[in-house]
Amino acid sequence: MTKDDWQKLKKTLSDYRSEFSDEYDKAKGGKNKQIRNNADRNVENIIYRTFSHIKKDNETFELLINSDDPIVRAETYNDFEKPHYFGRDLLEYINRIDEKIKEME
Repeated sequence: MTKDDWQKLKKTLSDYRSEFSDEYDKAKGGKNKQIRNNADRNVENIIYRTFSHIKKDNETFELLINSDDPIVRAETYNDFEKPHYFGRDLLEYINRIDEKIKEME
């Protein structure tokens, strides 16, 4: 991937993280069940879209997993798709993308 590709991915994922934070807060503290249920669906959709962007390119997926150990790879993948860990893990991934971009300069 080029530096420009990484920057676009970072922007997209940062937007998803912002959207996720809003929806996750609603899912946990919405005023009623309908708001919480809608937010839960939106959270799942955001996670799905994020994974779709990451899986488009093997290099981006490898940066997410960041290990050769099959057990660590599986745990990382499984934890990343759980809403409880997603916001934190996505921020760490965006920081790794930042490092990758700086290496390319």
